Amino acid sequence: MKINSHPYLKIALKGIAIVLLIIFSNLYLQWCQNNLSVELALKFAFSWHTAKFFLACGVLLLVYGVFASLAGSVLIGGIFYSVVIGILGYANHTKMVYRQEPIYPDDLKMVTQFDLLRTMIGNSAFFLAILFALAAIGAIGWSIYRSRKLNLRLQVMRGAVLVVCSLGLVYVSHFNDSNNLLRKAYNQTALWIPYSQKMNYYNTGFIGGFLYNLRVDAMTKPEGYSKEAIQAIADTYNAQAAEKNQDRESEAPNIVYVMSESFSDPSHLNGLSITGDPLKDYYHVADQTISGKMLSQNYGGGTANIEFEALTGFAMGLLNPQMTTPYTMLVPKLTQLPSLVSFLEQSGYTATAIHPYDTSMYKRKDVYGVMGFEQFIDQETMTYTDKIENNPYIS
Repeated sequence: MKINSHPYLKIALKGIAIVLLIIFSNLYLQWCQNNLSVELALKFAFSWHTAKFFLACGVLLLVYGVFASLAGSVLIGGIFYSVVIGILGYANHTKMVYRQEPIYPDDLKMVTQFDLLRTMIGNSAFFLAILFALAAIGAIGWSIYRSRKLNLRLQVMRGAVLVVCSLGLVYVSHFNDSNNLLRKAYNQTALWIPYSQKMNYYNTGFIGGFLYNLRVDAMTKPEGYSKEAIQAIADTYNAQAAEKNQDRESEAPNIVYVMSESFSDPSHLNGLSITGDPLKDYYHVADQTISGKMLSQNYGGGTANIEFEALTGFAMGLLNPQMTTPYTMLVPKLTQLPSLVSFLEQSGYTATAIHPYDTSMYKRKDVYGVMGFEQFIDQETMTYTDKIENNPYIS
């Protein structure tokens, strides 16, 4: 029996193939999210969170619909879709391994930072991803060119699918709106965990967690908030500061902020015994001046948020949970942001930021300008660029 002689059978087989592609691609994303555990991916999909899994399949179907309609081909659209999902899943797994946090929507803006991506994932993986991406783009371009020969009925169907799926994705992008029907459907079974996006992705799936982190207001407007209320608070503390400072000597010392991702006192860790004091020199200096300790929300990476807190005084806990990285999601959209830097400049200080790494990381070049830094010295503009032994980073 020839399939071409039975058009309805051909359509049915294509439909089954599309459904299987969507299900397996969603399972792949869950597999990458769950540390390459087939068991956890299958349990998530068919035992623990089945409703959320198939809601995510619906979203992925819209994505596939856009690719297939653009290409004018079920097959080529599926190839391009598979490459995109493959790269996304790999990127998410890699970030989970090295940073213990998943891919966020805002991370996709880094896709054009080729040098940074190559450094992060290695040459082999980077060039392989580029090769797949170029092949997929070439295939879809060729398919679009060939699709001109489709008859009028298929062209109309193609256009209708493109419009419907595109509008569907636009609606999905408003996931965090209070009346969004997809969000309401997720809310039937989802247990959102605002304080841990890692657990959010585990509990609601990669797609659910990804949607949860789509655009949202920086924070919820507090009850009683107004310009007058804030001015009253500022006046109160300005008066207290003026009273305390009236007998103090007026001086303007040089101020140096050193942000270290790994500086900590291991003696504060329960269950760890150490010999001697590894921070003896530090405490010798600290005991002779004003000093203290702080509890950091990150260690060894992802410390742009601590930097944001230290420079602005805004605690991350005051922001909406989806505002995972203010440096990339909030600050670049502003023209100015009150900070320690802008406060000191009002007192005649000149502010310089020094960061011996790629400026595109966390959009620091844009962020520091908004905060009021007058000069930014990075790995491309600093004079001292020596490295210790085989360490790839400037010391």
